[in-house]
Amino acid sequence: MSTDAGQHGPLDTEPLEGRTGPRGAGMRWRVAVALLLTWLGPFTVDAYSPSLPTLVAEFGVSRSTIQLTLTAVLLGMAAGQLLAGPLSDVVGRRRPVLFALLGYVAASLLCMVAWHIWVLIGARLLQGACAATGLVIARAIGRDSYDGRPLARFYSHLLTATAIAPMIGPVLGAYLMEVFSWRAIFAMIALLGLAIFGCVALRLPETLPERPVRRSWLDPLRAYRSVLARPHLPTIALMKAAVSGAMMSYLAGASFILQETYGLTAQEYGVVFAVSMVGLIAGNQLNATLVRWLHPATILGSALAGTLLTGIGLAVAFTAGADRLWVAFTLFVLLLACYGCAAPNVLWLGMATARRDSGTTAAVLGVSQHLAGAVCAPITGAFGAVALPMAYTVIVCTALCLVVYVAIRRHLYEVGVSSGSAPRDTTPG
Repeated sequence: MSTDAGQHGPLDTEPLEGRTGPRGAGMRWRVAVALLLTWLGPFTVDAYSPSLPTLVAEFGVSRSTIQLTLTAVLLGMAAGQLLAGPLSDVVGRRRPVLFALLGYVAASLLCMVAWHIWVLIGARLLQGACAATGLVIARAIGRDSYDGRPLARFYSHLLTATAIAPMIGPVLGAYLMEVFSWRAIFAMIALLGLAIFGCVALRLPETLPERPVRRSWLDPLRAYRSVLARPHLPTIALMKAAVSGAMMSYLAGASFILQETYGLTAQEYGVVFAVSMVGLIAGNQLNATLVRWLHPATILGSALAGTLLTGIGLAVAFTAGADRLWVAFTLFVLLLACYGCAAPNVLWLGMATARRDSGTTAAVLGVSQHLAGAVCAPITGAFGAVALPMAYTVIVCTALCLVVYVAIRRHLYEVGVSSGSAPRDTTPG
């Protein structure tokens, strides 16, 4: 298999804005705001994760019911992206995200005052829908601004920012829950949304290239039809779903495993969870380096194999009754590192097919990601014990992704060639 080690192939394309618009500080602010927008997702999911066992007792419901608060967020994110993607391709990136951030703040405040579990679940659904706009537009901003290898590195950095947020979120959440209550966590999330609103309002220019304005209400449907008709994009979206399902099963189960199986307090869990995220950051940064020499599809195959082996290791360890925290912790870090190498490359493979409708393309990938998470998250608590269902879900999702990868592997090396986003000499031999 050749890997394009040269320095002047199509994957070395300069940032698009370097040819068509502002550079320097303006571009750096654009990237910084995109990174901040990605914080909405992990903060929405992870900051309150230390409180999950506490919520079981407070609302007097089962663990599976409490995990519906996570499912609701993921369903909201999926639904929100369906609208936000094509809408941002029509009216631009700024206006939808500003309105969504205001809705995000309002939903967070409703979570804070929730008096019943179903009020909390409903507010989380709305919160996820609003957060989705930030996620899909952050990805679209990257496609508006970069191409080729810089785009692949941008998505690695984007996911690094996504990893930093859950390092901080659970620690702050555990502290606020200890000093105040779980409701203070949502007050913090509301303040984060307000701060990001200010950054977008003051620093984010419109990044959508000028284009004729669509006028028909059928145009979003046509946009999805056009995007889904692209060769291999639906299959890449399936791979994105499988990779994300494995990750979300870990996120849904980690709090219960570390606190109930290993007896950690909420504060100790927050610290251990944050430290484990070093694996995700390391994987992201390793990928950002490797894409300088290797095609993203090459890295993806190795990362998926590593994820599958780690999932099998988790299943063996939990079946044997692993009673040492360091064993589970080491496997968690390896799992996150492999995900950190896999996720940005699946995202690149999907987004590299986009040209003008990058918002709609990002929405398709995001919907597949969050629908898979919404399905996989409750599975971890549906059978009483959490550890083994989590490990089995990782194995099944990763095996599915590997099967799809092997089936279309040759075609993955052709993604983006027609648009100059991928090397022409990387077809596996």
